[in-house]
Amino acid sequence: MKHLRILNYVDEVVRARSIRKAADHLHVTASAVNRRITNLENELGAPLFERLPRGVRLTAAGEVFVDYLRKQSGEVERMKSQIEDLKGLRRGTVRIACSQALALDFLPRAINEFRKTHPKVDFAVKVVDHEYAMAALAAFEVDLVLVFRPPFLANFQPLMTLEQRLVVVMAKSHPLAARQKLRLRDCAAYPVALPERSIGGRQLLEEVGVGRAQLQRRCGIEFIRIAAWPG
Repeated sequence: MKHLRILNYVDEVVRARSIRKAADHLHVTASAVNRRITNLENELGAPLFERLPRGVRLTAAGEVFVDYLRKQSGEVERMKSQIEDLKGLRRGTVRIACSQALALDFLPRAINEFRKTHPKVDFAVKVVDHEYAMAALAAFEVDLVLVFRPPFLANFQPLMTLEQRLVVVMAKSHPLAARQKLRLRDCAAYPVALPERSIGGRQLLEEVGVGRAQLQRRCGIEFIRIAAWPG
């Protein structure tokens, strides 16, 4: 599949924003990369990159071509996987974007369990926020996203959804620590430390402003479980 090599060259130049840096990543000479891209531009009849004093920038034609390229890349990977399935090998690379909360424990365990029965399957994992993850999925940079509260995108639908409840972390001496469960209003009288606003849990808490009953209906939050620290 030699014709895919030039697609790889273009994709690497886009990511590096430099023909020289892309060549270093590809372990070829910069002149070889530039020659391949120039030949492609001549074939297409339009420049893909604007050559700048410090690197390159996609032209409008280049943006169209890169969008095609990434869709084509995703189709090629699926085609390879299907061929390997026919041979009974079950191999390939699964590209996943996941939230930080899943990257330390859940996902490594799930991958390890999967590879016990499919040892020839590799995984490439990116730890990103939910908005970047969905953008990567739309751009065919990943095959699957595992994130908390993803934004809606047309033409995509979730394969599985799970409810995730919020947890309060406090010292054992805190006035609320003796309770088995808490409602959001129980915490309102005390100062709290919240995660930054890109975190899904923080966004859910901020939506309390639209009304607790409405929040419960929309997000399934009924109470906050307690996790007490010593001290």
